[in-house]
Amino acid sequence: MTEEKSHTILCADDDPDIQRIYRQFLQKRGYIVKTVSNGALVLSELKKSPVDLIIMDAKMPVMNGIEATVKIRSHPDFFHIPILFVSGYTNEEEIYQCLQMGGTDFICKPFEPNEMLAKIRFTIRKYHEAIECPYEGLPPGARLGGRYEVIRRIDRGGFSNIYLARDITSVGKNKVALKVFNFPYTKRTNRQNLYSIIRETYQLCKLDHPNIVKIYDFGQHGSVIYIVMEFIHGQPLDLLVGQNGPLAEANCAFVGIHVASILEYLEKRDMVHRDIKPDNIMITRDGDIKLVDFGLAKQCKEQTLSLKRDEFRGTAQYVSPEYINGQETTIASDIYSLGATLFFTLTGRPPFTATDTRQILYQQLHADPADPRTLVSGIDDAFAEHILWMLAKDPKARPSLGDIITFFSTYLEESNEIAGSGT
Repeated sequence: MTEEKSHTILCADDDPDIQRIYRQFLQKRGYIVKTVSNGALVLSELKKSPVDLIIMDAKMPVMNGIEATVKIRSHPDFFHIPILFVSGYTNEEEIYQCLQMGGTDFICKPFEPNEMLAKIRFTIRKYHEAIECPYEGLPPGARLGGRYEVIRRIDRGGFSNIYLARDITSVGKNKVALKVFNFPYTKRTNRQNLYSIIRETYQLCKLDHPNIVKIYDFGQHGSVIYIVMEFIHGQPLDLLVGQNGPLAEANCAFVGIHVASILEYLEKRDMVHRDIKPDNIMITRDGDIKLVDFGLAKQCKEQTLSLKRDEFRGTAQYVSPEYINGQETTIASDIYSLGATLFFTLTGRPPFTATDTRQILYQQLHADPADPRTLVSGIDDAFAEHILWMLAKDPKARPSLGDIITFFSTYLEESNEIAGSGT
């Protein structure tokens, strides 16, 4: 059976006789077989060389199979490897736990060799055959990872599609947002870039802030990489302004405070968003702010922009001058992008406009932004000047996040006092 000869299977069982059985009948089928006695050794072997499938007992000393599975599913380099549990568990809840913690399938001991061979062949083919995710998108009803069922596409980006989906394994089949990276970005030749995205996504999963969209899960189905996120009931800021016109200063200040507080949270963790813009700021049905779509494009080697390029990937109206110049992006870069976003929120247009992307990039580098007061009458002087301060070309000349939060907080307090006094 030549199709299996290049596949490596890592078998973990603390019983030497079971290990011997694995080696004998799997090697006869042309598989490369490695055997270890516990979950900790599974992790050690994975760090040495890749495998195509893990067969693992649930009950083992040192580290059992379930503990090892949790670690494997949390590791950006190993999370995609299918895991076949072979165990003496017969209780429904115990088997369910093995699958819930990340197992791909389960076989009860004593196992029937033909059943195991069939499941091994099916699992390897299912998880290692490349599947195309065409640009026109996945159809309704398509499932990824055997868990997330597509309802409909809700957005399309430069290198990903976002779908409304349901988690069919959750109570109530909860709705989630499913970000699926487009073909050809999912080609195996680009795997290193995709795994860089996954590594960053793993870090983002750890973020816990009420105004940051939650990332629940990530995975690989064949050659397709996907990220599972909180589904937000609401609309992006750009659509809100487009439909209703510029927001009042108080509402603009509300957006500014919340996004600045998110950036402050990120700054404490040495993180930068890199893609602050109106369509990445969601306004929920309850009026809350949610920041979405962290700048994963940086991991696709799109972080350095140039006026010499024929193609620009990003949103030219909201990127900082240093980003365009290919210099290091810091939290000050996010502050610039927030300033451009608030400019749009207040006036209905970004600071720089042109029909050609290169012209916009040139303006970002060399031109002064328009004064918001010339575009919309009645804007408070201090409010307009603060936004222009955020748009300083020199990152060191921009206000700090503390300055921004203090200004907008004070502005809202004074506005409320005036409204309360009836004057």
